[in-house]
Amino acid sequence: LEDLLKALLSETGIAWFRLMYAYPAFLTDGLLEVMATESRVCKYLDMPIQHASDRMLKAMHRLGDRAAIERLVDRIRQRIPGVTFRTAFIVGFPGETEEAFNELKDYLQHAEFDRVAVFHYSDEEDTPAIGFEGKIEQDVMNERRNELLAVQETIAGAKGQAKVGMV
Repeated sequence: LEDLLKALLSETGIAWFRLMYAYPAFLTDGLLEVMATESRVCKYLDMPIQHASDRMLKAMHRLGDRAAIERLVDRIRQRIPGVTFRTAFIVGFPGETEEAFNELKDYLQHAEFDRVAVFHYSDEEDTPAIGFEGKIEQDVMNERRNELLAVQETIAGAKGQAKVGMV
């Protein structure tokens, strides 16, 4: 991705680039450096994190754990000062306990992302999770999603206010 972005910057006149849905494993130091130093690359990153509970991350077959996610987010923010950070979470993955959900909510409050999307888990054909026990009821998923979005609304409001008057 780093090489592709460099080639696009050097060989095109495209005004700006914005990385969308960047998988965490591909966010190398070199890519972050290009994002930090190239004026045509937006200081915006859309990186799905999915959850913050170690147990849920493992069940979702995500790389790493909460500590690894926290280190990556810190590294991104250090390498790209002022980065606008969007992420996505899933609520209601089979086996998500109240404790796991509270871990996610705690992380959301701590991380203070600029933008957040929250999706309900849904069964997808040919995925391991379709056969998992501990399915979460739709009304519980709705409550959890609404709770996370309420937390995020406060964070996004404060971040937006801090940008009033900026270009």
